[in-house]
Amino acid sequence: MARDAAGRHLCTKGLNEPRQKSLKGVLEAKRKPVLRLALKDLGTSLEDLAPQLRREHLVASPRRGLIRRIAGDPDAQARELVRLLREAGKLR
Repeated sequence: MARDAAGRHLCTKGLNEPRQKSLKGVLEAKRKPVLRLALKDLGTSLEDLAPQLRREHLVASPRRGLIRRIAGDPDAQARELVRLLREAGKLR
């Protein structure tokens, strides 16, 4: 992979294109046996795979304040947001 003067990685052409499988690779994969293992082959049991953590209780997040949707074009929305923040004392 190419790097720039600062040492950062540079993207190369075709980076987001999927690789095509080769016929040779597909045929070799067909011949390879599938290894099936039982839990006892791995030295474990179904009980060992059970979750180790238990949820004691569930707490709802605290309620948020009023949520307000500001309509209009972006400039009008920005002006209204600044006005609301100034009224709330969050902005000088």
